[in-house]
Amino acid sequence: MNKVVYLFGLLFLALTSCSSDDDTPIVGNMNPDTLLLQKTIVKNYSVNGGAPVTTLWSYSGMKITSTFDSNGVQRTFTYTDNLITGMVETNGSLTKTTVLLYDDEQRLISAASNFETQSFFYNTDGSITAELTDAVGDIKWTAQLTLEGNEIVSIQKDYADGFQTTHQYTYDSKFAPTKNITGFDKLLMLQLYPDGSHKNVIARAYTDSDGSTGQVSRTISYNAVGFPIATHSVDDQFLDSFDAQYFYQ
Repeated sequence: MNKVVYLFGLLFLALTSCSSDDDTPIVGNMNPDTLLLQKTIVKNYSVNGGAPVTTLWSYSGMKITSTFDSNGVQRTFTYTDNLITGMVETNGSLTKTTVLLYDDEQRLISAASNFETQSFFYNTDGSITAELTDAVGDIKWTAQLTLEGNEIVSIQKDYADGFQTTHQYTYDSKFAPTKNITGFDKLLMLQLYPDGSHKNVIARAYTDSDGSTGQVSRTISYNAVGFPIATHSVDDQFLDSFDAQYFYQ
């Protein structure tokens, strides 16, 4: 299985839980500068047979305070000024606490939890080197990230076991669902959400060192101010195939 796609699937699922297809979009605020994501409903066809899952998003002003899903997973967020500096994920008896650190330019440089640490190094050519170490300090993978504007356009990831995978991303010109959440764009490096910091992924191509390749294409419907209300994602390797709905206030 493609390891990066599998990771994306797990992280995306961690933001979701079960619900009905009968929900209708919330109609209210349509200001593109203040619209906030309230709920997502996702059918991820590589997880639980595509059973629909729903996430509720809660805020204080424009700052996210928590996400909750009925699978029992909850994330809470804490801020220092306008930067998210703490996340706590609770799943049954397991609790993952993450502390986030930034440099003087407010770029994420470290996300350290009781299980692992992700570190980020900003290179003079504009690329980013990322590294994941486990709780005892062993390197699990390193990655080279290329950005255009605020978005990741390519990732090459090298795992400790020798496996390598490369991903190329294409974006639309609209707004990402999380665009207006204070400080959320700084978490782009953690790949907590399968879209960009300000735009939406509409295509992804990947190649693995074992010779396997894949193509992902996404068809997105938007509301009147350019935010997604539905995404249909098709992966020819099936791992990133899902349908999603987005609700705002």
